[in-house]
Amino acid sequence: MKLKNILEALFKAGQPPNPETMLEKDGSDSEWEVTMLTGLFPNLGRRWIRHRKLFAKGGDYVVGCNVLFDDVQVGWFALDRDWYAADVDDQPSLFINYHVTRNGNLTRIIRDYIRTTRDPNLMIGRFYCGNHFVGYFTLTRLPKRR
Repeated sequence: MKLKNILEALFKAGQPPNPETMLEKDGSDSEWEVTMLTGLFPNLGRRWIRHRKLFAKGGDYVVGCNVLFDDVQVGWFALDRDWYAADVDDQPSLFINYHVTRNGNLTRIIRDYIRTTRDPNLMIGRFYCGNHFVGYFTLTRLPKRR
């Protein structure tokens, strides 16, 4: 079976997580490591770029950004109830929309759709530029920093 078929089956088997589940159980900030599995962008992992997503409570919303290297924050987003169950290929998913004012024009066209796996600390996502599917990625919850 091809990798794309396995990832598609895993994505379809999941459910959309609540935005709050992206935070720690006590509601504090959380970090998730991003691993690109397919698509145009290589997974450079922790060795060079160390791509992560940071989720935090922002009033009534869960907000966040992508973090590259150790502390370069880019690609801001907010998760609210309107974005909770956006459909992609008839699959309800947690929708991360980067079309916010503080992002540049290239970042604003990015959309991520996230679904659960059997492991609550591992999510699978689909990455889009505009309406074009680019690839699959995983989010793995990192241990809380002390």
